[in-house]
Amino acid sequence: MPQNGPSPGDRLPGQNLPRVPRPLTSRDLPPKYKAAERRVRTVIIAMPIALVTSWVLWKRCMYQTTFLDL
Repeated sequence: MPQNGPSPGDRLPGQNLPRVPRPLTSRDLPPKYKAAERRVRTVIIAMPIALVTSWVLWKRCMYQTTFLDL
């Protein structure tokens, strides 16, 4: 069955492809999103720290170990 256009292997990378939107930086955001961006960034940074710290403290309490025993 003949094809009407070039096969995907004949096309060079990046030709005739839809443009991918450029991600916004914090400078490109409208001012009304600054507070939300700050909260989201804080949660992304603080969540792993809080989870690991609480896990280590729980482990110390449950097994009654000290820092040197870990």
